[in-house]
Amino acid sequence: MSGFLTQYAKNIEEGYFLGRLYQISWFPGAVFTGVASEKVFGTVFQVQHMSLVLKTLDAYEGFDEKRLESSLFVRQLITVYLENNRPLKAWVYLYNQTVKGKRRIDSGYFIE
Repeated sequence: MSGFLTQYAKNIEEGYFLGRLYQISWFPGAVFTGVASEKVFGTVFQVQHMSLVLKTLDAYEGFDEKRLESSLFVRQLITVYLENNRPLKAWVYLYNQTVKGKRRIDSGYFIE
């Protein structure tokens, strides 16, 4: 997937959104909370050929807009914050299943 992103996306900078991060399996899952003290950190990308990229990422993330209830993740347009807390609307994949029994990653960073 990293080769695909390298081809169609440019790394803008690091950012965060207001939410919680969990260890789901070998991968993380984030949920939006809107709580200022809860942050999930990641990289913000500028994307070329948006429809192609979103279609590919939707399949990779297990998102099917026709089957929201069973989708592993859902793609939502939310506010993310760049350096100096500059707000920006961005597509984010949020975990769409229960986090009950999953370990919360309090730092908000999946890879430290």
